Amino acid sequence: MGIFSRLKNIVEKSKIENQQNPNEETVTSSIFDIIKDQFEQVSTENAQQTPSKEEIQVILEKKLEDIKTTNREDPTVQTAPSSVFDRIQERIKKTVEEDAKRKQQQEEEEQEDIRDWEDWKRQRAEEIEEQKRAEALEKELEEAENRRAEEREKLEKEREEAARKRAEEREKFETEEDEEELEEWRRERERRKREREQFESEEEREEYEEWKKQKKEKKKKKHKKDKDEESSLPGWAKGRGRGRGPGGRGRGRGPKR
Repeated sequence: MGIFSRLKNIVEKSKIENQQNPNEETVTSSIFDIIKDQFEQVSTENAQQTPSKEEIQVILEKKLEDIKTTNREDPTVQTAPSSVFDRIQERIKKTVEEDAKRKQQQEEEEQEDIRDWEDWKRQRAEEIEEQKRAEALEKELEEAENRRAEEREKLEKEREEAARKRAEEREKFETEEDEEELEEWRRERERRKREREQFESEEEREEYEEWKKQKKEKKKKKHKKDKDEESSLPGWAKGRGRGRGPGGRGRGRGPKR
């Protein structure tokens, strides 16, 4: 509520106080009605303007002083005590000050609301940004876990493929070894057949058998020597370099091509 809307109350309260104050001459004239009419005129004149509180106070005090002068100079109207005008003027001043204080307080509250609003927006923006960082980190961790899972799966497949190849290789060596042993048996059978056919006498055959016996004995000695040498080697070196397939199997010859 502005000061113009409270001027009637100010004048009316001053009138009541004048009537109730035994130490002050009671004003029976229409001076209070004149003051209200003049204040109403000031309010109408400034309705389309926005004067400051200080300007309004100056206008009202000047208008009140004009009314006081006119009242003192008019012999047909009862002259009101100066205390009546002083009281009204003091209340106008107090009302202006209260309005100014109230306006300042309102402006401060509005500024505080604005600061609070800005703080809330800044805090909310920080929370949103923090949430985005957390979501990005969670996504990054999830992607890293997915990559590790893919790498583990890939490694497992590589291991399975390596195991399959080793199994195929072992099977291949075993099959080739069986075939080679069969071929060797056939050659040995042909050799013996040729041996039987090439001897012309029993004596020659006996000599050949003796030679073969000696050769077999030499092979046994050589085999024993190789075995003794191998037993003296460290565990990790045993079985190396003797076979053609995994684990040193075979007789030193490579796979049959």
